[in-house]
Amino acid sequence: MSSVQDASVRDVLERVSAELKSLSVSAERLQDAIGDLIADNANLTSDAILRLQDVDRMKQTLSDLARFVSDISDAAPAETCVDLQQATQPLALHDLAARLRGENTGAAPHHASEAFLIDDCELFD
Repeated sequence: MSSVQDASVRDVLERVSAELKSLSVSAERLQDAIGDLIADNANLTSDAILRLQDVDRMKQTLSDLARFVSDISDAAPAETCVDLQQATQPLALHDLAARLRGENTGAAPHHASEAFLIDDCELFD
């Protein structure tokens, strides 16, 4: 018997995939900003430039993971459920936890200006 906190693994994986896609978009924006910084700052060392290029790898990894999780979601049995309250309890980002539970259907924030609207956003911990 399913409780109100239970959700289909298929639905949860689709939500995770959507979050990964959103992070991929954020990484792409970050990559563009870093490209502008590199173009404007000829004093960067080649080592620094190589480390900054890791953002491209991060973006590609997030995109691939989003596709992978989405494909797994399509193959997951619809009747398999998880307790989302328990699964999201350890998450530090409350808005993320709510989106994963399906409580907040708004798009995941991916603009720096939107990050300031989140109550659990910390800058430079």
